Amino acid sequence: MMLKFRRLTWFSIACLAILCLAIPVSAAEYKVGVKTGDWVIYGNYEVVDTGDEGSIPAWSKLEVSAVADQKVLFFANGFYRNGTEFYYHMERSIVSNTTLIIGANLSEGDLVTPNEEARINRTETQRYLGVDRTVNIVELTRSIEGVDFSALFVYDQATGLLLEYRIEETLEAEVTSDYKYAYNIVDSNIFGVKPSPTVEPPVDSNHYLIWIGGAAAATAVIVLIGILVFKKKQSTKKRKHK
Repeated sequence: MMLKFRRLTWFSIACLAILCLAIPVSAAEYKVGVKTGDWVIYGNYEVVDTGDEGSIPAWSKLEVSAVADQKVLFFANGFYRNGTEFYYHMERSIVSNTTLIIGANLSEGDLVTPNEEARINRTETQRYLGVDRTVNIVELTRSIEGVDFSALFVYDQATGLLLEYRIEETLEAEVTSDYKYAYNIVDSNIFGVKPSPTVEPPVDSNHYLIWIGGAAAATAVIVLIGILVFKKKQSTKKRKHK
C-alpha cells in the first residue's frame, strides 16, 4: 500500500511538472489596441534633475502613424520648457520592453510583455479627462545599495496607451540626491466620448399645471375685486348726486 502511495505521489509531481512546462507563464494575448490617427497629449511634467530646461518637455504629443502586427509607429512633437520645438518618429513594440504602450485588454496578473517579469499589479476604474476608464497599473519598488527606486505606470486597458508615468529615485550618500520624472495625459481622442454635460433633473409637468392654475385663479380674484371696487365707487357717486 505504501509503495502504491509513493508511486501515486511521484506520478502527481511528474504531472504537475509537465503541466508547468506545457502551460505558458501568461496566457494573455498581446494585441495592438490603437489605430492610425489616435493621439495623446502629455503635460504636467514634474521633473527633479540636474539637467537644464532644454531637456525637460513643457508638453508632448504622440500620434499613431502606422500599425503593423505588434509594432506601432508614433510621430512625436512638442516643446521643451525653454521654447525649443522637437519632432521625430519612433517605433515601439508591445512585446518588448517599452513604456509608452503595452498590449490591449490585459488584466491584473498578466505580464506587461511576454519577455519580462513585471506584471500588472491591479486593474481598476479611474477618471481621466472627465471619463471613467478601466486602467492597468504597474508599480515597482526597489532598494539596492543605498538607492531607493519607485515607479508607477498607468495604462488604458482598451488601447494599452500610457496615461500616467512617475519614476522617483533617492540616493542616500554624504549628500542625498533625488531624481523625479512624472507626467500624465492632458488631452486625447482615444476615449471616443466627451464628458457628459450636467443634466438638470426633470420637472414634473403637473407642477407647471398647478402653477398655471394658481396664477389664473389669482388673476381672476384680482379682476373680480377690481370690478367690485369699481361698482362700489359708482354706487357711492350716485348717492351723493341724489
